[in-house]
Amino acid sequence: MNMALLVDVTLSLAAESLGLNVRMDRNPFDRSGATVQKVRPNFLCWVANVLLFRGEEKANASDLETAITELKAKWATSWIPAMLPGVNMPCMFAYAAAGNAVQFFAITSGGGAVQATAISDLLDIGTPIGRIKVVHHTLNIVRALAAYAPRAPKISMALGGAIKVVGPGGAVLSSVEIFSDFVRKSVDLSQQHCTVMGYPELAVGWDMYRTLGGVRCPNLVRLHSSCSSSAGGGGSSIRLQSDGRTLVLHLEPVGLPLHSAPASEADLKQAVRHVLTGVAALHAAGFVHRDIRWQNVIRLPAAASASTACSQQPPSAASSSNSSPAGADAYVLIDLEHAAPADCALDCRQPPYPLHTWPAADVLLDLATGRYTRQSDLCLVAALMANLPFALSDGGRDLRQQLATRQVLSAEAALQHAWLAT
Repeated sequence: MNMALLVDVTLSLAAESLGLNVRMDRNPFDRSGATVQKVRPNFLCWVANVLLFRGEEKANASDLETAITELKAKWATSWIPAMLPGVNMPCMFAYAAAGNAVQFFAITSGGGAVQATAISDLLDIGTPIGRIKVVHHTLNIVRALAAYAPRAPKISMALGGAIKVVGPGGAVLSSVEIFSDFVRKSVDLSQQHCTVMGYPELAVGWDMYRTLGGVRCPNLVRLHSSCSSSAGGGGSSIRLQSDGRTLVLHLEPVGLPLHSAPASEADLKQAVRHVLTGVAALHAAGFVHRDIRWQNVIRLPAAASASTACSQQPPSAASSSNSSPAGADAYVLIDLEHAAPADCALDCRQPPYPLHTWPAADVLLDLATGRYTRQSDLCLVAALMANLPFALSDGGRDLRQQLATRQVLSAEAALQHAWLAT
């Protein structure tokens, strides 16, 4: 018996009658047996981006205990705790299904311990009474979700949720799935014009991430470290799918997306400092970013920032001198799919090399050659400091002017500016 017919349909109809906005998603049965902790649950249900109901399903009745164990091992919290510090985590509902056997649970977590408490008997959906009881328990869960919904915190991204970037023709250029400790990003190379500044995009991605793997800069996105040690291709942190055109990356850290500049000069200063630290690491590795904007910067709340910093190798001199003070948020430069080797001699005034997000070419590119250089990245950092929701101080305006007019020769030099030192 298909659980989707019993749970999904019941949940949808009941939520609609209650005016409850829910979102559901399903995965196939987990048959791989590899890296179980990295696999999404088979059923997910969110209310206002809060994960409140999920299910683990196995094809064979003998695997019921495995399904129950995975309820505690996979995504036992409604959101990533470090992303919303100080907010009480709600109880999560779940079910484990194997063959025709189904049981419902309440999942709680506290002090690092996860408890799965049975809230139903073991049900047999091969019988009419078993199916009726599954529908009954699902309706009770919907009532609980509706009662919680008015108190649900505002979360900008859902654990387990997917975000898609769609091109002008409706084609999906890339998609991002949020896991508890990494982001799974899929990029359709066929939609990226197959080249990045004259280099095969696949080669750029592989070489760049492999090179950056040794940098471990806390302010620059990187391949997820534990994925690299997983057995087999399924656990690889970068791989090409069997279709030959989809590049899949497991990236860290997980942070909160920014859509505009921070609201205060103190936060802007911290963000610019950290972006420049990431740029310095990228430049030192021999690459330029080419797409520096607030949409490509994420914020790590202080709790997540401390956790991420502890997982890093000793940082470079630039990053160590500009690291976050205790209790401060951190910022990370992400989205390297438009990055390219820094020594590329192409004239980027000519299509298809300019990005639609760039300012005027005569501001960004080398006037004589049209090359995109390391200083072009610094011009984009200057653009981060424009159109702010507050009046920028004299020191901030001076740094912005120096970056925009190429008076600063490197990201390392920019980090020594007096405005960033205070």
